Amino acid sequence: MNAYWRWVVVGGVVAVAAGCGKSTGPAPPSRETATEESSAEAGEIVWGNDFQAGMKKAAQEGKPIMVDVFATWCPPCKQLDAEVFSRADVAKASESFVTVRIDGDEHPDLREKLKVSAYPTVLFLMPDGTEIGRSLGAVSYQVMLDEMAKAKTEFTGRSG
Repeated sequence: MNAYWRWVVVGGVVAVAAGCGKSTGPAPPSRETATEESSAEAGEIVWGNDFQAGMKKAAQEGKPIMVDVFATWCPPCKQLDAEVFSRADVAKASESFVTVRIDGDEHPDLREKLKVSAYPTVLFLMPDGTEIGRSLGAVSYQVMLDEMAKAKTEFTGRSG
């Protein structure tokens, strides 16, 4: 096999191993089943799945909203779950937010309203729905923690 074809074959194997294309494996466990008491210690974010209820809760509690817009078939969404949202430090930071997960394919009207054009998109919103931050793609845990900190600072500055 010449060097070109070896590169093509090895590159294709690496691309498949890296998660390109649709995953046929099981989805990560649902974040919606975690209890609030054990969430941060177990590296679990307690996700709501009702956007309007999340908005109402955020207004009542005086917190910003963190909305994860995902799709069940999306490999980067699964990567974000496995490598970022499952971390205890990210779960702990999420306690400063009302957290909501929305399947964008099941809620195209909400996806359009939030101007989501790619999965995953994590939005940070004021309780009135004003966007204060946005994260696109399967970012690292450090990038997510930084985005969460920026959103919390922006929230504090606006609600002051």
